[in-house]
Amino acid sequence: MRITQEEWEQLGHGSRAQRKITRAYEKRCIKMGGGWEGGVRRLDWLGGKTRLVGIELDKSGNGTGKLLFSKA
Repeated sequence: MRITQEEWEQLGHGSRAQRKITRAYEKRCIKMGGGWEGGVRRLDWLGGKTRLVGIELDKSGNGTGKLLFSKA
């Protein structure tokens, strides 16, 4: 799934996060031999951390959680 322009802009123009995600996007497209036209995908945000290792529940008890990933 592609990220939205709003999500990209929230990272901050030229930010460290944008640069890191851009490198992951470029690496993915080079490895796959294409896909440039598909743009940055949520997978690129993971930065190589593609193995789901758990869910951390918010301690405030509001029922929300955070997915935890590690490198495969």
